[in-house]
Amino acid sequence: RRGVFPDFGRTHRSRDDDLQHWAELLHTLEGIVPRGFAFINNQFEGHSPESVRRLRGLVGQSPARAPVPQQGRLLLES
Repeated sequence: RRGVFPDFGRTHRSRDDDLQHWAELLHTLEGIVPRGFAFINNQFEGHSPESVRRLRGLVGQSPARAPVPQQGRLLLES
């Protein structure tokens, strides 16, 4: 369905309980699974990278922000 949440700049429905559930599940896998990856699609809160940072914090990892890439230059000065 398109247009359900047209404004991605705000929280439409809190997903705190879901993130807490996943954090608890991931903690049960500690020592069993050597490495895991999580993919988050969170249109309910408007910004998946922020949800990733929150989940990282819940599982005890640094919720560090990724560096902002600098735009390259189209024309180089000689």
